[in-house]
Amino acid sequence: MGPRLRFVAVIILVAVLLRPGPSAKAAVGIPFGADLIAPGSNRWDDVERDLFRRMRGNIARFRIPVGFGGSPEQIEELIDDGARTVILTTEDCDFAPDRTRADLVGRGFYSVAERHPEVQFFIEVSNETNICGMDPNRARDWMLETREALRDLDRPNFGWMASMPTSLRDAEIILSRQGDGAVGDVYDAIAVHQYGDYNVWPIEDHYEWQEVTNLVLTQTSLPVYVTEIGINDPATPKDEKARRILDAVAQMPDRIKGVMVFAISDPQDNRWPQYFIDGAMADVFAARPDVPADGSKRPLPELRGSPPVQRSPRRPGSRGGRRVGGTAEAAEEERTSSRRRSQRERARN
Repeated sequence: MGPRLRFVAVIILVAVLLRPGPSAKAAVGIPFGADLIAPGSNRWDDVERDLFRRMRGNIARFRIPVGFGGSPEQIEELIDDGARTVILTTEDCDFAPDRTRADLVGRGFYSVAERHPEVQFFIEVSNETNICGMDPNRARDWMLETREALRDLDRPNFGWMASMPTSLRDAEIILSRQGDGAVGDVYDAIAVHQYGDYNVWPIEDHYEWQEVTNLVLTQTSLPVYVTEIGINDPATPKDEKARRILDAVAQMPDRIKGVMVFAISDPQDNRWPQYFIDGAMADVFAARPDVPADGSKRPLPELRGSPPVQRSPRRPGSRGGRRVGGTAEAAEEERTSSRRRSQRERARN
Protein backbone atom coordinates (compact mmCIF):
# COMPACT_ATOMS: atom_id res chain seq x y z
CA MET A 1 0.00 0.00 0.00
CA GLY A 2 1.45 3.37 -1.07
CA PRO A 3 1.64 6.44 1.18
CA ARG A 4 -1.44 7.99 -0.42
CA LEU A 5 -3.56 4.87 0.10
CA ARG A 6 -2.32 4.56 3.69
CA PHE A 7 -3.34 8.18 4.30
CA VAL A 8 -6.84 7.56 2.89
CA ALA A 9 -7.19 4.40 5.01
CA VAL A 10 -6.24 6.31 8.16
CA ILE A 11 -8.78 9.05 7.38
CA ILE A 12 -11.54 6.45 6.90
CA LEU A 13 -10.60 4.67 10.13
CA VAL A 14 -10.64 7.91 12.11
CA ALA A 15 -14.04 8.84 10.63
CA VAL A 16 -15.48 5.47 11.66
CA LEU A 17 -14.04 5.69 15.18
CA LEU A 18 -15.29 9.24 15.67
CA ARG A 19 -18.75 8.60 14.24
CA PRO A 20 -21.17 10.02 16.82
CA GLY A 21 -23.22 7.39 18.58
CA PRO A 22 -26.24 7.86 20.83
CA SER A 23 -25.49 10.61 23.31
CA ALA A 24 -25.41 9.68 26.98
CA LYS A 25 -27.89 12.52 27.58
CA ALA A 26 -30.46 10.56 25.60
CA ALA A 27 -30.34 7.91 28.11
CA VAL A 28 -30.14 9.56 31.43
CA GLY A 29 -33.50 9.41 33.14
CA ILE A 30 -35.73 9.16 30.07
CA PRO A 31 -37.97 6.10 29.64
CA PHE A 32 -37.60 4.55 26.18
CA GLY A 33 -39.73 1.84 24.63
CA ALA A 34 -42.29 1.05 21.95
CA ASP A 35 -45.85 1.39 20.77
CA LEU A 36 -47.32 -2.13 20.61
CA ILE A 37 -50.11 -1.90 18.05
CA ALA A 38 -51.23 -5.52 17.52
CA PRO A 39 -51.79 -7.06 20.95
CA GLY A 40 -54.53 -9.28 19.56
CA SER A 41 -52.29 -11.14 17.10
CA ASN A 42 -51.21 -14.75 17.56
CA ARG A 43 -47.53 -13.69 17.54
CA TRP A 44 -47.67 -11.75 20.79
CA ASP A 45 -45.37 -14.04 22.80
CA ASP A 46 -42.79 -15.09 20.24
CA VAL A 47 -42.48 -11.81 18.29
CA GLU A 48 -44.04 -8.73 19.85
CA ARG A 49 -43.32 -9.38 23.51
CA ASP A 50 -39.94 -10.84 22.58
CA LEU A 51 -38.95 -7.67 20.69
CA PHE A 52 -39.95 -5.48 23.64
CA ARG A 53 -37.71 -7.55 25.92
CA ARG A 54 -34.92 -7.60 23.34
CA MET A 55 -34.87 -3.81 23.01
CA ARG A 56 -34.90 -3.53 26.82
CA GLY A 57 -37.92 -1.26 26.77
CA ASN A 58 -39.06 0.37 29.98
CA ILE A 59 -42.08 2.31 28.69
CA ALA A 60 -44.91 0.79 26.64
CA ARG A 61 -47.88 2.19 24.76
CA PHE A 62 -50.88 -0.14 24.55
CA ARG A 63 -54.25 0.32 22.81
CA ILE A 64 -57.17 -0.61 25.06
CA PRO A 65 -60.26 -0.50 22.75
CA VAL A 66 -61.82 -3.89 22.10
CA GLY A 67 -61.03 -3.69 18.39
CA PHE A 68 -57.30 -4.07 19.09
CA GLY A 69 -57.79 -7.37 20.90
CA GLY A 70 -55.50 -6.64 23.84
CA SER A 71 -55.96 -7.83 27.42
CA PRO A 72 -54.98 -6.72 30.94
CA GLU A 73 -52.89 -9.89 31.24
CA GLN A 74 -50.62 -8.55 28.50
CA ILE A 75 -49.98 -5.41 30.56
CA GLU A 76 -48.94 -7.66 33.44
CA GLU A 77 -46.52 -9.41 31.06
CA LEU A 78 -45.01 -6.12 29.89
CA ILE A 79 -44.46 -5.13 33.52
CA ASP A 80 -42.73 -8.47 34.08
CA ASP A 81 -40.58 -7.68 31.03
CA GLY A 82 -39.40 -4.33 32.39
CA ALA A 83 -42.09 -1.71 31.66
CA ARG A 84 -42.06 0.90 34.42
CA THR A 85 -44.36 3.35 32.61
CA VAL A 86 -47.46 2.18 30.72
CA ILE A 87 -49.51 4.39 28.39
CA LEU A 88 -53.07 3.10 27.89
CA THR A 89 -54.46 4.68 24.71
CA THR A 90 -58.15 5.24 23.96
CA GLU A 91 -59.93 4.91 20.64
CA ASP A 92 -58.70 7.54 18.15
CA CYS A 93 -61.89 9.61 17.93
CA ASP A 94 -64.37 8.02 20.35
CA PHE A 95 -63.14 8.94 23.81
CA ALA A 96 -66.32 10.30 25.36
CA PRO A 97 -66.62 9.64 29.12
CA ASP A 98 -68.78 6.52 29.01
CA ARG A 99 -66.78 4.89 26.22
CA THR A 100 -63.47 5.62 27.94
CA ARG A 101 -64.72 4.23 31.25
CA ALA A 102 -66.00 1.10 29.51
CA ASP A 103 -62.65 0.45 27.85
CA LEU A 104 -60.53 1.36 30.85
CA VAL A 105 -62.52 -0.01 33.79
CA GLY A 106 -64.98 -2.39 32.17
CA ARG A 107 -62.27 -4.30 30.31
CA GLY A 108 -60.05 -4.57 33.42
CA PHE A 109 -57.11 -2.34 32.51
CA TYR A 110 -57.57 0.05 35.42
CA SER A 111 -57.35 -2.81 37.90
CA VAL A 112 -53.78 -3.48 36.71
CA ALA A 113 -52.83 0.03 37.82
CA GLU A 114 -54.43 -0.67 41.20
CA ARG A 115 -52.35 -3.84 41.58
CA HIS A 116 -49.07 -2.17 40.58
CA PRO A 117 -48.50 1.06 42.54
CA GLU A 118 -44.80 0.83 41.61
CA VAL A 119 -45.60 1.40 37.90
CA GLN A 120 -46.64 4.76 36.44
CA PHE A 121 -49.78 4.53 34.30
CA PHE A 122 -51.28 7.16 32.00
CA ILE A 123 -54.53 7.12 30.08
CA GLU A 124 -53.74 8.77 26.73
CA VAL A 125 -56.94 10.41 25.55
CA SER A 126 -57.44 10.40 21.74
CA ASN A 127 -55.02 9.71 18.90
CA GLU A 128 -54.45 11.93 15.84
CA THR A 129 -58.02 13.21 15.81
CA ASN A 130 -57.58 15.22 12.62
CA ILE A 131 -56.71 12.06 10.64
CA CYS A 132 -60.13 10.57 11.34
CA GLY A 133 -61.83 13.90 10.61
CA MET A 134 -62.85 14.90 14.14
CA ASP A 135 -63.69 18.56 14.71
CA PRO A 136 -61.02 20.02 17.06
CA ASN A 137 -63.65 21.83 19.14
CA ARG A 138 -65.44 18.56 19.80
CA ALA A 139 -62.11 16.89 20.60
CA ARG A 140 -61.36 19.62 23.12
CA ASP A 141 -64.83 19.31 24.68
CA TRP A 142 -64.52 15.56 25.08
CA MET A 143 -61.03 15.81 26.58
CA LEU A 144 -62.37 18.13 29.27
CA GLU A 145 -65.60 16.19 29.83
CA THR A 146 -63.86 12.82 30.06
CA ARG A 147 -61.27 14.14 32.49
CA GLU A 148 -63.96 15.55 34.76
CA ALA A 149 -66.30 12.55 34.53
CA LEU A 150 -63.57 10.04 35.41
CA ARG A 151 -62.04 12.02 38.26
CA ASP A 152 -62.99 9.19 40.63
CA LEU A 153 -60.19 7.13 39.02
CA ASP A 154 -57.44 9.50 40.17
CA ARG A 155 -54.66 7.78 42.10
CA PRO A 156 -50.95 8.53 42.70
CA ASN A 157 -49.72 6.23 39.91
CA PHE A 158 -52.46 6.98 37.37
CA GLY A 159 -52.21 10.16 35.30
CA TRP A 160 -54.05 11.81 32.42
CA MET A 161 -52.36 12.49 29.08
CA ALA A 162 -53.91 14.62 26.30
CA SER A 163 -52.81 13.44 22.86
CA MET A 164 -52.27 16.11 20.22
CA PRO A 165 -53.45 15.96 16.60
CA THR A 166 -50.98 16.19 13.72
CA SER A 167 -52.48 19.49 12.53
CA LEU A 168 -51.07 22.69 14.02
CA ARG A 169 -54.39 24.50 13.68
CA ASP A 170 -56.26 21.69 15.44
CA ALA A 171 -53.67 21.56 18.21
CA GLU A 172 -54.00 25.31 18.78
CA ILE A 173 -57.77 24.91 19.23
CA ILE A 174 -57.45 21.93 21.58
CA LEU A 175 -54.95 23.76 23.78
CA SER A 176 -56.84 27.07 23.72
CA ARG A 177 -58.19 28.64 26.88
CA GLN A 178 -61.92 29.27 26.68
CA GLY A 179 -64.75 29.90 29.12
CA ASP A 180 -64.62 26.32 30.40
CA GLY A 181 -60.87 26.39 31.10
CA ALA A 182 -58.05 24.70 29.24
CA VAL A 183 -56.85 21.15 28.67
CA GLY A 184 -53.47 22.13 30.09
CA ASP A 185 -55.11 23.00 33.43
CA VAL A 186 -56.49 19.55 34.16
CA TYR A 187 -54.21 17.04 32.41
CA ASP A 188 -50.92 15.74 33.79
CA ALA A 189 -49.02 15.35 30.51
CA ILE A 190 -49.22 15.93 26.75
CA ALA A 191 -48.55 13.35 24.02
CA VAL A 192 -47.06 14.26 20.64
CA HIS A 193 -45.84 12.31 17.60
CA GLN A 194 -42.59 12.82 15.69
CA TYR A 195 -42.15 11.48 12.15
CA GLY A 196 -39.64 12.46 9.49
CA ASP A 197 -38.37 11.18 6.19
CA TYR A 198 -34.76 10.89 7.40
CA ASN A 199 -34.49 12.46 10.87
CA VAL A 200 -36.90 13.05 13.71
CA TRP A 201 -35.45 15.87 15.83
CA PRO A 202 -35.66 18.49 14.68
CA ILE A 203 -37.83 17.59 11.70
CA GLU A 204 -36.92 19.77 8.74
CA ASP A 205 -39.54 18.77 6.20
CA HIS A 206 -42.95 20.03 5.15
CA TYR A 207 -44.98 18.17 7.75
CA GLU A 208 -46.37 19.77 10.92
CA TRP A 209 -45.16 17.21 13.47
CA GLN A 210 -42.40 19.50 14.77
CA GLU A 211 -44.63 22.57 14.79
CA VAL A 212 -47.17 20.79 16.98
CA THR A 213 -44.45 19.69 19.40
CA ASN A 214 -43.00 23.20 19.52
CA LEU A 215 -46.47 24.57 20.25
CA VAL A 216 -46.87 22.19 23.19
CA LEU A 217 -43.42 23.08 24.55
CA THR A 218 -44.08 26.81 24.37
CA GLN A 219 -47.79 26.99 25.27
CA THR A 220 -47.87 24.54 28.19
CA SER A 221 -45.67 23.68 31.15
CA LEU A 222 -46.66 20.01 31.28
CA PRO A 223 -44.37 17.01 30.82
CA VAL A 224 -44.35 15.84 27.20
CA TYR A 225 -44.26 12.24 25.98
CA VAL A 226 -43.47 11.25 22.40
CA THR A 227 -45.86 8.33 22.08
CA GLU A 228 -44.96 7.68 18.42
CA ILE A 229 -41.65 8.30 16.65
CA GLY A 230 -40.41 6.90 13.36
CA ILE A 231 -38.37 7.45 10.19
CA ASN A 232 -40.19 6.99 6.90
CA ASP A 233 -37.46 6.46 4.27
CA PRO A 234 -37.75 2.79 3.16
CA ALA A 235 -34.18 2.78 1.82
CA THR A 236 -32.55 3.55 5.18
CA PRO A 237 -31.46 0.31 6.94
CA LYS A 238 -33.35 -0.44 10.13
CA ASP A 239 -30.27 -0.36 12.36
CA GLU A 240 -29.39 3.09 10.99
CA LYS A 241 -32.93 4.28 11.72
CA ALA A 242 -32.51 3.09 15.29
CA ARG A 243 -29.26 5.03 15.67
CA ARG A 244 -30.86 8.18 14.25
CA ILE A 245 -33.78 7.85 16.66
CA LEU A 246 -31.43 7.56 19.62
CA ASP A 247 -29.45 10.56 18.36
CA ALA A 248 -32.73 12.46 18.13
CA VAL A 249 -33.65 11.58 21.69
CA ALA A 250 -30.25 12.93 22.75
CA GLN A 251 -31.22 16.36 21.39
CA MET A 252 -34.68 16.55 22.95
CA PRO A 253 -35.25 19.05 25.76
CA ASP A 254 -35.70 17.98 29.34
CA ARG A 255 -39.47 18.48 29.07
CA ILE A 256 -39.60 15.27 27.02
CA LYS A 257 -40.14 12.58 29.66
CA GLY A 258 -40.54 9.43 27.55
CA VAL A 259 -40.24 8.18 23.96
CA MET A 260 -42.01 5.25 22.27
CA VAL A 261 -40.91 4.00 18.86
CA PHE A 262 -43.62 3.20 16.31
CA ALA A 263 -44.03 0.29 16.34
CA ILE A 264 -43.93 -3.35 17.38
CA SER A 265 -46.48 -5.34 15.40
CA ASP A 266 -47.37 -8.74 14.02
CA PRO A 267 -44.85 -9.67 11.27
CA GLN A 268 -47.83 -10.36 8.98
CA ASP A 269 -48.85 -6.70 9.27
CA ASN A 270 -47.78 -5.02 6.01
CA ARG A 271 -49.26 -1.56 6.57
CA TRP A 272 -46.14 0.33 7.68
CA PRO A 273 -43.14 -2.01 7.27
CA GLN A 274 -40.70 0.90 7.03
CA TYR A 275 -41.45 1.78 10.66
CA PHE A 276 -41.79 -1.58 12.36
CA ILE A 277 -39.11 -2.60 14.85
CA ASP A 278 -37.11 -5.69 13.87
CA GLY A 279 -34.25 -7.53 15.55
CA ALA A 280 -31.60 -5.17 14.15
CA MET A 281 -33.37 -2.12 15.58
CA ALA A 282 -34.02 -3.85 18.89
CA ASP A 283 -30.32 -4.66 19.29
CA VAL A 284 -29.29 -1.04 18.70
CA PHE A 285 -31.91 0.17 21.17
CA ALA A 286 -30.78 -2.39 23.75
CA ALA A 287 -27.23 -1.00 23.66
CA ARG A 288 -28.30 2.53 24.69
CA PRO A 289 -26.68 3.71 27.91
CA ASP A 290 -29.87 4.57 29.79
CA VAL A 291 -30.88 1.08 30.91
CA PRO A 292 -29.91 0.33 34.53
CA ALA A 293 -27.86 -2.87 34.57
CA ASP A 294 -29.63 -4.03 37.72
CA GLY A 295 -33.09 -3.45 36.29
CA SER A 296 -33.90 -0.96 39.04
CA LYS A 297 -37.14 0.98 38.81
CA ARG A 298 -37.32 4.70 38.24
CA PRO A 299 -39.14 6.91 40.75
CA LEU A 300 -42.67 7.79 39.73
CA PRO A 301 -43.27 11.33 38.46
CA GLU A 302 -45.32 13.54 40.71
CA LEU A 303 -48.84 14.09 39.38
CA ARG A 304 -50.57 17.25 40.42
CA GLY A 305 -54.02 17.22 41.92
CA SER A 306 -56.10 18.81 39.18
CA PRO A 307 -58.93 21.15 40.22
CA PRO A 308 -62.44 20.40 39.00
CA VAL A 309 -63.23 21.72 35.53
CA GLN A 310 -65.53 24.74 35.52
CA ARG A 311 -67.86 23.85 32.66
CA SER A 312 -69.69 26.31 30.45
CA PRO A 313 -72.81 25.34 28.49
CA ARG A 314 -71.83 22.85 25.81
CA ARG A 315 -72.03 23.84 22.16
CA PRO A 316 -74.89 22.22 20.26
CA GLY A 317 -73.80 18.97 18.75
CA SER A 318 -70.65 18.65 20.86
CA ARG A 319 -71.61 15.15 21.97
CA GLY A 320 -72.19 12.15 19.79
CA GLY A 321 -70.29 9.20 18.42
CA ARG A 322 -70.54 5.47 18.75
CA ARG A 323 -71.08 3.33 21.80
CA VAL A 324 -69.84 -0.22 21.92
CA GLY A 325 -71.55 -3.11 23.60
CA GLY A 326 -72.06 -6.62 22.27
CA THR A 327 -70.73 -8.69 19.42
CA ALA A 328 -72.26 -6.72 16.54
CA GLU A 329 -70.96 -3.44 17.91
CA ALA A 330 -67.50 -4.91 18.47
CA ALA A 331 -67.40 -6.12 14.88
CA GLU A 332 -68.44 -2.71 13.63
CA GLU A 333 -65.74 -1.11 15.78
CA GLU A 334 -63.11 -3.37 14.27
CA ARG A 335 -64.18 -2.32 10.78
CA THR A 336 -64.15 1.33 11.77
CA SER A 337 -60.72 0.99 13.41
CA SER A 338 -59.41 -0.63 10.25
CA ARG A 339 -60.67 2.27 8.14
CA ARG A 340 -59.06 4.76 10.48
CA ARG A 341 -55.76 2.92 10.40
CA SER A 342 -55.91 3.03 6.61
CA GLN A 343 -56.50 6.79 6.76
CA ARG A 344 -53.50 7.18 9.04
CA GLU A 345 -51.38 5.11 6.66
CA ARG A 346 -52.30 7.34 3.74
CA ALA A 347 -51.52 10.44 5.79
CA ARG A 348 -48.09 9.13 6.78
CA ASN A 349 -47.24 8.04 3.26
